[in-house]
Amino acid sequence: LYINSIQKGDRILIIDDLMSEGGTVVGMIKGLQKAGAIVKDVVVVTNRGRGPQRVKEETGHDVKTLADVEVRGGKVHILRMRKI
Repeated sequence: LYINSIQKGDRILIIDDLMSEGGTVVGMIKGLQKAGAIVKDVVVVTNRGRGPQRVKEETGHDVKTLADVEVRGGKVHILRMRKI
Protein backbone atom coordinates (compact mmCIF):
# COMPACT_ATOMS: atom_id res chain seq x y z
CA LEU A 1 0.00 0.00 0.00
CA TYR A 2 1.46 3.33 -1.09
CA ILE A 3 0.20 6.42 0.67
CA ASN A 4 1.18 9.54 -1.25
CA SER A 5 0.23 13.14 -0.46
CA ILE A 6 -1.44 12.23 2.84
CA GLN A 7 -0.78 14.83 5.50
CA LYS A 8 -1.09 14.51 9.25
CA GLY A 9 -4.65 15.46 10.20
CA ASP A 10 -6.16 14.73 6.76
CA ARG A 11 -9.70 13.39 7.08
CA ILE A 12 -10.22 10.30 4.92
CA LEU A 13 -13.29 8.51 3.56
CA ILE A 14 -12.44 4.99 2.36
CA ILE A 15 -14.64 3.63 -0.43
CA ASP A 16 -14.11 0.09 -1.72
CA ASP A 17 -16.03 -1.75 -4.42
CA LEU A 18 -15.87 -5.30 -3.00
CA MET A 19 -15.01 -6.67 0.43
CA SER A 20 -14.55 -10.33 1.28
CA GLU A 21 -12.14 -10.84 4.16
CA GLY A 22 -11.47 -7.18 4.96
CA GLY A 23 -7.67 -7.44 5.00
CA THR A 24 -7.09 -4.74 2.40
CA VAL A 25 -9.23 -2.22 4.27
CA VAL A 26 -7.62 -3.12 7.62
CA GLY A 27 -4.19 -2.51 6.08
CA MET A 28 -5.35 0.74 4.52
CA ILE A 29 -6.76 2.05 7.80
CA LYS A 30 -3.61 1.15 9.72
CA GLY A 31 -1.36 2.71 7.07
CA LEU A 32 -3.39 5.92 6.94
CA GLN A 33 -3.39 6.18 10.72
CA LYS A 34 0.37 5.60 10.82
CA ALA A 35 0.72 8.50 8.38
CA GLY A 36 -1.30 10.66 10.79
CA ALA A 37 -4.55 10.75 8.83
CA ILE A 38 -7.97 10.47 10.45
CA VAL A 39 -10.22 7.80 8.92
CA LYS A 40 -13.72 9.27 9.18
CA ASP A 41 -15.75 6.52 7.51
CA VAL A 42 -15.54 3.28 5.53
CA VAL A 43 -18.05 2.44 2.79
CA VAL A 44 -18.16 -0.76 0.73
CA VAL A 45 -20.42 -1.20 -2.28
CA THR A 46 -20.62 -5.01 -2.11
CA ASN A 47 -19.76 -7.23 0.84
CA ARG A 48 -19.51 -10.98 0.43
CA GLY A 49 -17.92 -12.16 3.64
CA ARG A 50 -17.03 -11.36 7.23
CA GLY A 51 -14.87 -8.42 6.26
CA PRO A 52 -16.90 -5.76 8.09
CA GLN A 53 -16.66 -7.75 11.33
CA ARG A 54 -12.89 -8.13 10.91
CA VAL A 55 -12.45 -4.41 10.24
CA LYS A 56 -14.48 -3.58 13.37
CA GLU A 57 -12.51 -6.07 15.51
CA GLU A 58 -9.07 -4.98 14.29
CA THR A 59 -9.55 -1.23 13.86
CA GLY A 60 -12.72 -0.22 15.69
CA HIS A 61 -14.23 1.19 12.49
CA ASP A 62 -17.73 0.27 11.36
CA VAL A 63 -18.12 -0.54 7.66
CA LYS A 64 -21.20 0.69 5.84
CA THR A 65 -22.23 -1.69 3.04
CA LEU A 66 -24.67 -1.04 0.21
CA ALA A 67 -25.22 -4.72 -0.61
CA ASP A 68 -24.47 -7.95 1.23
CA VAL A 69 -24.24 -10.99 -1.04
CA GLU A 70 -23.18 -14.61 -0.94
CA VAL A 71 -22.16 -16.96 -3.72
CA ARG A 72 -23.85 -20.36 -3.69
CA GLY A 73 -23.82 -22.87 -6.52
CA GLY A 74 -22.00 -20.42 -8.76
CA LYS A 75 -24.76 -17.82 -8.39
CA VAL A 76 -24.80 -14.54 -6.51
CA HIS A 77 -27.60 -14.20 -3.97
CA ILE A 78 -28.44 -10.77 -2.58
CA LEU A 79 -28.90 -10.98 1.18
CA ARG A 80 -29.51 -7.29 1.88
CA MET A 81 -29.64 -4.04 -0.06
CA ARG A 82 -29.40 -0.69 1.68
CA LYS A 83 -31.59 2.06 0.30
CA ILE A 84 -29.74 5.29 -0.30
